[in-house]
Amino acid sequence: MSSERHGWESRHLSIALLIVAAGALLRLVFAILVPLFEVESYYWLWSRELAWGYYDHPPMLALVMSLSPLLGDSALGLRIGHLLLSTLGSLVFYAFCLRWLTPRAALASLFALQLMPFWLPFGVVATTDGPLLFFWCLALLGFQAAVSRGGAGRWLAAGVATGLVILSKYNGALLLPAFFVFLLLDREGRRLLRSPGPWLAVAVAIAMLVPNQLWNATHGSDADLRPFHEGLELARAPLNLASFAALPFILLTPLVAWAWLRQSWVGLREGRLVTDGGFRLAVCASWLPLAAFALVATVTQIHAQWIVPCLVTALPLAFENLGRPGAAGVSPRFLRVALASTAVLLVAGLGFVAVVLVSAHHEGPGRPHGLARLAVEARGWSELGERVEAEVAERADGRPVFVMAADHHLAAHLEWLVRGRLPSHCLDPDRGNQYNLWQRGREFVGWDALFADKYDSESDIRLLESACGSIERLAPVTMTMGGAPFQRFSLTWCHDFRGLP
Repeated sequence: MSSERHGWESRHLSIALLIVAAGALLRLVFAILVPLFEVESYYWLWSRELAWGYYDHPPMLALVMSLSPLLGDSALGLRIGHLLLSTLGSLVFYAFCLRWLTPRAALASLFALQLMPFWLPFGVVATTDGPLLFFWCLALLGFQAAVSRGGAGRWLAAGVATGLVILSKYNGALLLPAFFVFLLLDREGRRLLRSPGPWLAVAVAIAMLVPNQLWNATHGSDADLRPFHEGLELARAPLNLASFAALPFILLTPLVAWAWLRQSWVGLREGRLVTDGGFRLAVCASWLPLAAFALVATVTQIHAQWIVPCLVTALPLAFENLGRPGAAGVSPRFLRVALASTAVLLVAGLGFVAVVLVSAHHEGPGRPHGLARLAVEARGWSELGERVEAEVAERADGRPVFVMAADHHLAAHLEWLVRGRLPSHCLDPDRGNQYNLWQRGREFVGWDALFADKYDSESDIRLLESACGSIERLAPVTMTMGGAPFQRFSLTWCHDFRGLP
């Protein structure tokens, strides 16, 4: 009997590894084919100046990117850390699912994870969400182990993993109340709360955050309150809540989201919140953070990526009935249809993006709109880099030169395009973000600058005139798309930078 079960488990493990490998290969292809985004260049600058904190995020992303350029300063090199974390995160997620699901349900949850509209981009594009998702899964697994097997070492590990979640992105702190409510709802959990283990984990997680909070306090950063910087919008609360309620159906896909809602309700009605530890943890780690975001939605808009880790934890709930004959709730047949439809949506979405990038075109001057904007944004970067190199080589005349743009994203991307050979600066302090903390402008007084902009802006030209001794408009970087030429970037040579008033 034991050998038969071992063979069964080995077969499921082999399938799981195949699923993870296929997902990793898909993300690798995208990491190679998709050009580096401006936001990634911005974070790349962080990785070159490591600190305990940054303008709008804690330090984990910068640390991951600083360790990741195994392939040099290339798009793939910068993304390799995220590719590894998403692959390891898939395995950690599968181990988490196996602790309370049937092997079939765990495999379905793992397969669904690879298909989710958020797992592919966040496993490729180097943003804060990649490390967040990995450490979120790791913290869940560590907490499971500490609750079921105890021991100071396991509670310490759970605390470290939770601290790493928060150091990846501040919404990771929502795991702490989720873990607390999980323990509070169960008699054994309440007994654990009277022991030192959980409090050791909390103390470790908080202690890991202290250097970051001290950095924020001493550098004038208010990154903790960044979600509220768009202002309080009490009058828009109904609209914000409606858009927030739609996000799970977009990010999980409609049928999977419905399965999660249905299983959550059925489990609550059956009293499993008290009797089933796996169900309770999945509910606490998905629904409680979402409830917190629902409160935030009453005063400001919720961005889709904020709630993504909650939805990772929702997947095991959605698919838990696979391999449970006669279980109440969503039928296995519905779940199989949900998986198939999610795969179809992924393929259709990727095909749609590919068609847009190939066929969309922009005619005439001005800013592109709609699908043309997506197509235009993916083009022209190599031409811009070549022009920057050529203009600096021709005009520098032995003077120090830096590159500049109106906003922090494009400024950082200019520095990336020349592989860091020229430093960058942001012209507009209102769009400076991390540049405002670095105060780089003081270093460049007396230098010349090459300014690039996506669109001609009179306000940017006025800023340039006030910041420089004189400016010289250069020929723009032009492109042809759909047979129609258009201006992709405007270029301005700036003499004798004096700093911003």
